Amino acid sequence: MKMKNSDKQKRSPWLLVMSVVLLLAAACLLLYPYLRTTQQMAANQKAALTVERSVTPKKNDRQESINQAINQYNQLVVQQQQMNQIGGTNASRDRLALVRKFQPELRHPLGFVTVPAIKMSSMPFYYGDDDWALTHGAGLLPWTSIPNGRRGTLAEITSHTGMSQVFFDNIRYLKKGDLIYVTVVNQEFAYKVTRRLVLDPNQPSSIRTSYAKKNQDQIALMTCTPRYINNRRLVVYARRTKLKQAHHTPVQIRSQWTPENIMALLSIIPLLAIIVILWLWWRNRRKDRGQDE
Repeated sequence: MKMKNSDKQKRSPWLLVMSVVLLLAAACLLLYPYLRTTQQMAANQKAALTVERSVTPKKNDRQESINQAINQYNQLVVQQQQMNQIGGTNASRDRLALVRKFQPELRHPLGFVTVPAIKMSSMPFYYGDDDWALTHGAGLLPWTSIPNGRRGTLAEITSHTGMSQVFFDNIRYLKKGDLIYVTVVNQEFAYKVTRRLVLDPNQPSSIRTSYAKKNQDQIALMTCTPRYINNRRLVVYARRTKLKQAHHTPVQIRSQWTPENIMALLSIIPLLAIIVILWLWWRNRRKDRGQDE
């Protein structure tokens, strides 16, 4: 009997350690999406602050030249869309030449997206949709418009969704009437969600969903769907509204019961289990000591 008790006492600490480690791993796994989102929001705020400090106040003539360059860019985009010539080296080169007039460094944010309903604040977006842009935030599809407050434009901004990149995860919860704010070159615009669309990116006709429409000033947010399969694209469209009116519109939070929030709550279970296990171990240890005495 003494040998059995001795062996049991030797094994117990190892069993205890393994149990605690496994439960901690489970808690960390459940907390990861929430912590990733929190880290992303902090990085967004840092990027916005850095750009705000580095940008000098624009003189009227300088701002006017920037507006003219953006307008020229948007006109070129519409022309290329109408002629189905958005691809190819020449088309990309012509667009990029106009972008560099007001955005010489492409690895600086072109602007920021804020969506109060899903608690997205100052998400940076860059010109282009390459891997670098989508790793650091969102990207403006380079064959779409740049927001400038004029009709006949559609700016489509895209970003990742999923466990490792959660930038646009929650746009799927947006509903008609929710507000989206976009800041580009010291100018802020407000947009109101109008509709959503799920499309197959392998269909050639899907590219036309990002084309500008006459007499409409729109933006679109795009990400992959469904979660973790990502073989379709979810596009949320919004039309420009008055900025002053938007600031006085009540916000309804849509992202309270997202998977990452639910998983964060579930992480309490393994943490509570660790507390119970440690308490039982401590109680049994005291009991054994009392018997030995």
